[in-house]
Amino acid sequence: MNDEIRNAFELLDLKPGATSEEGKAAYRLLAQVWHPDKHTGNTSVKPKAEEKLKQINLAYEILKKYWNSGVQFNPQEIANKEASEVALINTCHGQMVVEFWSDVAPGHVENFKKLAREGFYDGTAFHRVVKGFMIQGGDPLTKDAANEARWGTGGPGYKIKAEFNDRPHVRGVLSAARSQDPNSAGCQFFVCLADAKFLDRQYTAFGKLIAGDDVLEAIGSVETKSAGGGERSRPTRRMSVESVQIVPRDSVKA
Repeated sequence: MNDEIRNAFELLDLKPGATSEEGKAAYRLLAQVWHPDKHTGNTSVKPKAEEKLKQINLAYEILKKYWNSGVQFNPQEIANKEASEVALINTCHGQMVVEFWSDVAPGHVENFKKLAREGFYDGTAFHRVVKGFMIQGGDPLTKDAANEARWGTGGPGYKIKAEFNDRPHVRGVLSAARSQDPNSAGCQFFVCLADAKFLDRQYTAFGKLIAGDDVLEAIGSVETKSAGGGERSRPTRRMSVESVQIVPRDSVKA
């Protein structure tokens, strides 16, 4: 299964291996939700709806060809491939390599990979650094310095359900940032600089650094200034994320 087919499944909110009948039902539902005629009264939403419907139509056409090809889906093969993937977070201080915990937070892992493959994180920055605690990034608003007053409030346009688990928040753990609503995570994430076990089962941990601790330390040690609200957590220098790549684990020396 190539990335084009995998992305088509994701766009239709289907699990890899869904049947053609499940796909047809999902397509019809999404096509109704995003049909431009439903958004005629909102001039700002209608163009987005039109583009979304084009993407949905294309994804369904890709999957119809896949289903008609007679290719046999091997769920274990896909599971093994996904489990062997890691993220390369390329920053201004170097590269961090993250392994994923799909066994305890499959939804968050899938969401992070999806956004990374779309280039969502490319050009963002770690906008919040709390010394001895964590570094936070993933906000699309950080791509533009003019939006600095709003950094920390950006999202992907949707929220995902919490997957609290027993993995402890210790140095190097990747976890999902959220608001007071437990089910409000979307795209922002943080990496722990030290033990933060008071977050356990309150935030969704979904991975951990396996390489690049020196990079984590460099970002976590940057000089900070007030970010508003009394917290001194805004880096005085831009801590940029050049790109986030999803690659096979065996292609990385870690």
